[in-house]
Amino acid sequence: MNKEHLQKFRVLVGELSPENLHEDGEISNWQANRKEKKLLKQWNILEKDVGRKVTEDEIWNGWYEDDFSDPNKIRFDFYVNEWTTTFDNYQ
Repeated sequence: MNKEHLQKFRVLVGELSPENLHEDGEISNWQANRKEKKLLKQWNILEKDVGRKVTEDEIWNGWYEDDFSDPNKIRFDFYVNEWTTTFDNYQ
């Protein structure tokens, strides 16, 4: 698994947490379920790219290695249903 894969899995782990998935109760259960399906689809796509199953524990165990100073932080944009970086948003 390369750094980009790991960053994407970390985004997904965070977004799949209950408080993020339901946006602290700001969205309906239907919207949260739809959001979860999109996130899990991305997880499956990444697993295929990596060539194996990846567990949430595996991602959490390596969390401390994250470089929070990276200006090109990867995130998943739900509105356009694609991966983007923080840098992309400022262009």
